[in-house]
Amino acid sequence: MRTARNPILACVTAMLLMAATFAGAAETPVTTPPASPFDEKDAEIVALKKLDWKSVDVTKLDLKSRCVSLVVLNKILDMVGSKAALREDLLMTYIEQNNLADEYAKAMPSADNQAHLSYEQSQQVAAAALKTPRVAAEFGDDMDGIDPAMLNNYFTMYTKTCTRNWAEVMEARCAVRSMAKFLESKQMLPAFGKWADQEMDRRQKLHEEDLQKKQAAYVQTEAENQRKREEIAKKNKEESAINAAAYAAYKASQAENMIPPTRAYTESGGWSDAGDYGIWNTGYYSNAYWAGGAYRTGVRDRYTNGRWSRPSSRRAR
Repeated sequence: MRTARNPILACVTAMLLMAATFAGAAETPVTTPPASPFDEKDAEIVALKKLDWKSVDVTKLDLKSRCVSLVVLNKILDMVGSKAALREDLLMTYIEQNNLADEYAKAMPSADNQAHLSYEQSQQVAAAALKTPRVAAEFGDDMDGIDPAMLNNYFTMYTKTCTRNWAEVMEARCAVRSMAKFLESKQMLPAFGKWADQEMDRRQKLHEEDLQKKQAAYVQTEAENQRKREEIAKKNKEESAINAAAYAAYKASQAENMIPPTRAYTESGGWSDAGDYGIWNTGYYSNAYWAGGAYRTGVRDRYTNGRWSRPSSRRAR
């Protein structure tokens, strides 16, 4: 759960995000993305920067490769965005706990007006990553065997998803850079790093404790449910034995009083089999699964709708 934001800090951060977003959209992208104080120690970010992405011409890729590249891009954005959100949360918490929110607002650190890594450049990074053995082994055959019409649909879908995800990630990274530079200007960034490590450990411990409590509660609930199921099964077995004995006695009494032959001609006319079929004594079997209006309604609807004759539909993949 993210820490509640200070209203002033949240307002300033939102202004910075908006300014940076419009600046990034209006200006011509530069080839070198703006540096973040955290990037140089981030193994994944460092690996991405080492890729030869600048030489990739995405427009020359075939449709399948472009689709798979977008799948990879979405995975990369999820990874980078998750880290940015974590750092943003920790930075806001640290600034608030140190009563620096007002100072941060008054200082109005300028938004990072350097162009972000553009969406087009992000596509280049993803396409370059797809050429590496590890990523190719995981995603290389994702779109094999899909016809062009379906590929076009996938391309449209993933383009929308990645465009939205990219914008959110860029905004989060802008906020992180802004607050990190503020702490850096006060020579508090190293202290923040130490605090952040301890805070993450604390939160992780609380998270694991919460999971353990939930797991213990689940195990206890499941054990109780199992005990109830066993009690019901035992009761049903006992009742079945009693019912079987009672039914056997009932059949024996019917046999003693039955007029031979079995199919007796009734006074009302016609032959009756009623004497042989005591099982239809619904009063005695009132607890049967088929007893009651709901069951009858279900059977009637099933027959009327004709569902019983239809094969089950399988969800198209």
